[in-house]
This record gives sequence, C-alpha cells and structure tokens, in this order.
Amino acid sequence: MKVVAGIAEKDGKLLLFYSSKHNLWEFPGGKVEEGETDVDALRREWREELDCEIMVNQYFDYHYNDIDGWEVNYYLITPLTKWTLKEHTEAKYFAPDDAMTVDLWPSDWLMVGEFYE
Repeated sequence: MKVVAGIAEKDGKLLLFYSSKHNLWEFPGGKVEEGETDVDALRREWREELDCEIMVNQYFDYHYNDIDGWEVNYYLITPLTKWTLKEHTEAKYFAPDDAMTVDLWPSDWLMVGEFYE
C-alpha cells in the first residue's frame, strides 16, 4: 500500500494535524490510488481532508516501509489556501522538540527525527 504525506514547515516548525479518530497527530495525506501520481494523490488528499489547495515543492528524501507492506513517501508542501478541519480536530505548528513528544503515527515520528537531523 503506497501512501503520501505532506509536510508544511514555517519558521523551523512543522505543521501537524490531530486526528481524534486515531488519537494521533499526523502529516495529512493518504493512499495513492491506481493511476495517480504521488503529487496528484497528495493534492487530492489535502482537498478531501482539509479543503486546502497545496503546492508540492519537493520530495523529502525519506520514506517509510513496514512489515505490513505500507510505504509512506513524504513531500514538502506549501498550503496555498486556508484549511478547514474536516477530518481533524486541531492543527498546530510544532517546534522540533515538541513534535517528538506528542503521539504521532510511527512513520511520522521517525520522519520528524529525519527532518531535524
């Protein structure tokens, strides 16, 4: 299963969204559907989850694979419009140390460590 996630950064802080459904903070994104590129999937997921248009700036040279077959690719993005919390209950920019102390998806937690190395 291929998944993409978008990372927005501002003033050295990372934008995370809280999912009360999963009780975890995350970088928004989702599954890449058949026939979609990573970029198309990421734009679609941000529109569906946040009603937000984004610019995909570049692939972040880190991806996550787990034993269950999940592959997560991360992209640095810029939100072009305001977001609406549709599937999330909170959004917050986190400093590096603070981001490492909240409950994140395992792949996102590892990515935060890579981002700030």
